[in-house]
Amino acid sequence: MAESKLSSIFKDKSLLSQISEGEPAPLNMQILMDADGFVAIVKEDDTNHRGALDVMNRLEKRGVLFLITPFTIPESATVLSYKVSHEVACEFLREVRTLSLEEFGILEFNEKIKQRTDEVFVREQKKRTSYFDCVNIACMERYHLDAIFSFDKVYRAHNLRYAEEL
Repeated sequence: MAESKLSSIFKDKSLLSQISEGEPAPLNMQILMDADGFVAIVKEDDTNHRGALDVMNRLEKRGVLFLITPFTIPESATVLSYKVSHEVACEFLREVRTLSLEEFGILEFNEKIKQRTDEVFVREQKKRTSYFDCVNIACMERYHLDAIFSFDKVYRAHNLRYAEEL
């Protein structure tokens, strides 16, 4: 069976796959994947496609743990369905579900995150504010993550670091 596109991109992107059981993980950075990061990787004609692949290549050997929220995958599939096709969105789901949790950790959407997300969302006061971007902001703050893999400008206003800056 041929390796999927996402599997080949995320293969060995985390040093977790290179350590023996019981050894401490040599993680240097924890990076939150935003849905638009996935979209940029999958959608070859996306304006950020080349940049997304370049960032992934630079992070490859730096001990990165990629994290997602419970909403990242569904949001990515939805955007791909809108912007590309339902078929591509389904293929994305099939591929991403085959990746192991060694490639991605899933952050909990608990009551503290929910409260902080609501606060951020209400404070934004802009039309087209994404609740899911506010979830990411709350997670970045709560878990003290190093950067977000995203091309959305909203995170800059919250003084969050982008993966491309690493």
